[in-house]
Amino acid sequence: SCEDVNDWLKLMKQVKASNQGTFYKSKPNLRVNGVKHDLLTSTERQSLGVWLTNHPLDRFKKTINSGKLNTTLDISSTDEDFYFCGLMAIQSIEEIVTKKGDKMAFLQLSDQYGTIQGIIFPKLYKNIPELSIGQVLYVECDIRYEDDGTKMFISSIRIIKSKEIK
Repeated sequence: SCEDVNDWLKLMKQVKASNQGTFYKSKPNLRVNGVKHDLLTSTERQSLGVWLTNHPLDRFKKTINSGKLNTTLDISSTDEDFYFCGLMAIQSIEEIVTKKGDKMAFLQLSDQYGTIQGIIFPKLYKNIPELSIGQVLYVECDIRYEDDGTKMFISSIRIIKSKEIK
């Protein structure tokens, strides 16, 4: 019902304000027919600041739950640096130009369990096609725990197309 959606949106605003991530299990059951999944998720995130109908990685649950990939749960379960390989969705992109004039990017990335900042340095960034909010990425990176937060220093990245992983 509309009341359920409004209650859920209020909860999501509180969650966003508290910087605690999202509670996908508590969302109302919403269906949007005739709209491509990628377009829907990117439009929701850009317009509302949250993914309303589902998370971009929901389609890949079987692959994620296989245990072959890392998730943000692995990051939160340790405070030691380690190498991460997993699927992440882009929440936001900030492109900057270095002093040398090269482009690099800071990404806010998420899976169903949490969010983390990803950094793509110029050498890798120049070889990546255009990134957009809601895109699913396979990333390989070093996870480092620093004074200003945990970060992914991305060494390899691949944009995942909807049909690639079931």
